[in-house]
Amino acid sequence: MRMYTHGGDCYRGQITYDFSANINPLGMPGAVKNAAYEGVLLSGRYPDISNRSLVSAFAKRFGIGCPEEEAGAHLVFGNGAGELIYLIARAIGGKGIAYGPTFTLYEEAMLAAGGTFSYVDLSSEDDFAPTEELAGRMGEDTSVCFLCHPNNPTGQPVPEALMKKLIDRAYETKTYLVVDESFLPFAENAVSLLADTKKLHPYMIVLHSLTKIYAMPGLRLGYAWFSDGALAEKVRLLTQPWNVSIPAQSAGVAAFNDRTFTEKTRDYIRAQKAYLISELSGCFEKLCPGAANFMMFLSRPDLGSRLLDEDILVRDLSDLHGLAEGWYRIAIRSESENRVLIRAIKKILGDE
Repeated sequence: MRMYTHGGDCYRGQITYDFSANINPLGMPGAVKNAAYEGVLLSGRYPDISNRSLVSAFAKRFGIGCPEEEAGAHLVFGNGAGELIYLIARAIGGKGIAYGPTFTLYEEAMLAAGGTFSYVDLSSEDDFAPTEELAGRMGEDTSVCFLCHPNNPTGQPVPEALMKKLIDRAYETKTYLVVDESFLPFAENAVSLLADTKKLHPYMIVLHSLTKIYAMPGLRLGYAWFSDGALAEKVRLLTQPWNVSIPAQSAGVAAFNDRTFTEKTRDYIRAQKAYLISELSGCFEKLCPGAANFMMFLSRPDLGSRLLDEDILVRDLSDLHGLAEGWYRIAIRSESENRVLIRAIKKILGDE
């Protein structure tokens, strides 16, 4: 049986506080929850295999400057961003590259598709900032480059100048560039590449997850914009029919129609992250706050197991490229949950 090491595995025992999954602490918005419930009531029939309502809501949300039919030719919706990563890997194949450490699903998907995968190390552990080396690696028999922006688990966004260089290099070398913006809605002053899809060259793929920002991981919904409509169609043909349920479609439409929730979320994350940093910055050997809704830190290798004794689950990062035992990631949760975590960590680290 395959052992998964991703966050969110709260089913293995009594877990009262799950800090391992980077989900919006404000929970699912009321309108999204109500839409999902209405979708359950309609689930006696098959979902719309073409996701028409989602395409329409997406086009209105992002102001796509083309007919909805054309927008639909570039969009593929999936059972979470995870399914789309696997589909993209199958459609493109070959050799994948990414910064490391990063989300392990990129490597897993490429290997599952029969391809290969390698990492370009981020800068020193002082900041884990992305370097220009990744651009240099494009074209060396690589077919696809995965770029997590902001990166998971470091939380580091890709600077604008470097992003432009990576995009230009992808075009020059005909390397598909998958920009995973799943955590971008949590970042301050973030601008999605989808803000102007006409500027995206044919080798660009922009990936998003609604499960994190709208706190709907159990519903599963993600989408990818393919500048290359032919590649989008290839991915669509690899997708099983009805892969997005009616509750997920309904919830997604409500999420696209919401224009204030992300701003409210960023305000909350900003305040709670500052609180956690002020209380925990002196507790760890290294702390990487990042720009997203989580933080990465280096501490005692047994901290994770000790926290489990307190019914608290954090993400052990020792399975990620370039990270050793003692590296962990915590999501920003509610103020009351964050207080519990702070007390537990101080108790454990004070118990030498």
